[in-house]
Amino acid sequence: MAEGYGFGAEGDWKTSALSHILKVLAHNQKTSFMEDYTLDLRPGHEAILGSHMLEVDPSIASDKPRIEVHPLDIGGKADPARLVFNGSAGDAVDVTLADFRDGFKFIGYPVNAALAEKPLPHLRCQSAVDAKGG
Repeated sequence: MAEGYGFGAEGDWKTSALSHILKVLAHNQKTSFMEDYTLDLRPGHEAILGSHMLEVDPSIASDKPRIEVHPLDIGGKADPARLVFNGSAGDAVDVTLADFRDGFKFIGYPVNAALAEKPLPHLRCQSAVDAKGG
């Protein structure tokens, strides 16, 4: 992705095409594939932690990405090297492409990207926080 290629997890060609189009529109800056990883639903503190195991683009990093080897625990493969970093804080846009079988719909909404409140030592991959759920 750092070179502008699109990516979609588990072979999702639609997400791969969308991520490539967004990278072209953004001149390959601050644009990455990511999934909603977990939700914080405490009243008044709602947030979404976005992440993915291996494929988040370091163009969104707020710190210098580190290469670390951690167990993957799925697929029966050797432990992969992965980039580990925190996403940048600030205004952002979350975009998805939904397939309704009779047509596609783009869904986009503004988010307030924030740094994690505290270190996440057990999250051994890239992450970004959407504070207050957008």
